[in-house]
Amino acid sequence: MRIKFLVLFVLSCIYLNAKDNPFDNDMQQKDPEFIKLSPFQRQDFNFNSDARILKSITINYINLDGSEEQTTFDIGKSINWHDTYSFIKTKSPNATPILDVSVTVPQKQATKNSKTEENNTTINIETPLFSGSIYNFISLSFYNNKINIKTEDKMLRNLSIGDPTKIIIDFAKKQNFNTKTLQVNTARVKKVVFGSHKEYYRLVIYLDGKYSYDYSHSENLHTFSYR
Repeated sequence: MRIKFLVLFVLSCIYLNAKDNPFDNDMQQKDPEFIKLSPFQRQDFNFNSDARILKSITINYINLDGSEEQTTFDIGKSINWHDTYSFIKTKSPNATPILDVSVTVPQKQATKNSKTEENNTTINIETPLFSGSIYNFISLSFYNNKINIKTEDKMLRNLSIGDPTKIIIDFAKKQNFNTKTLQVNTARVKKVVFGSHKEYYRLVIYLDGKYSYDYSHSENLHTFSYR
């Protein structure tokens, strides 16, 4: 009876050891779907025109045992929806070699006659990406995130509609003229359409996406800053 028990015990140990054998062919052939997938390199993506802040990024992945997990990275940064963003694989940095205590590394001597950098005061002057005028009583300058309108005429109203956004601006003036279009295609503006009415004329600024804007003015300068 003891002999039979001993034989069974030995066989069970051999079976368990075979399952834990790292050279077992059966174990090497498990989860073949991981082998079929090509290595990840890069994934590009774009945001819609409403997006302004990247709050976080969540990555879902599959472990070696087939279980699924996710990890989230808090970002909290502003974005420009015109840009293309990428998730890219990068190589791991090479390990820094550890020098033996007997090895010395000579240090570079500082140049005696090294030049000191002068602190120059610079003035940043913002130049428009595009400037244009159709009539002599109004001119427009387009910057990256704003539009300047210079005119002596009184502004009556301004508002925005639509998606993509159109900014509508009315100025008081009793003057008739034909409707004209100023093609811009830069600074997030597609075009500006001028049209006259009985007591005023209207500008319609066509933007390339959905925006909100802030309005400010000083003397004859009207500024529309959009975001």
